[in-house]
Amino acid sequence: MQPQGDDMAGFTMDPNFEKKLAKQVAGNLQREVDAVYRQCKGQPVATVKRALQRKLGTALVEPTLTSIAEAISRGDNVKIKL
Repeated sequence: MQPQGDDMAGFTMDPNFEKKLAKQVAGNLQREVDAVYRQCKGQPVATVKRALQRKLGTALVEPTLTSIAEAISRGDNVKIKL
C-alpha cells in the first residue's frame, strides 16, 4: 500500500530542531572530551590525540583535533561550541 499525499499533512517540523540537535551533539562531544581531559591532561600531545580518536572516532578532524589535544596536554580545559 502506498501512502497518500494527505498522510503527511499532520507532520510539523520543530522550528528549533537544528538548535536542539547542535546542543545535544555539543553536549555529547563535551562529555567525551572531558573524559579524555581527566584521563590524559599533562600527557604528550600524541597520547592525547590517540585517546581523543579512540573516544570520538572521526568526530574531530584536523586542525581541531590537534588544537584540542595540545590544550589538554597543557592542562587547559576545553569547551566545545558548535
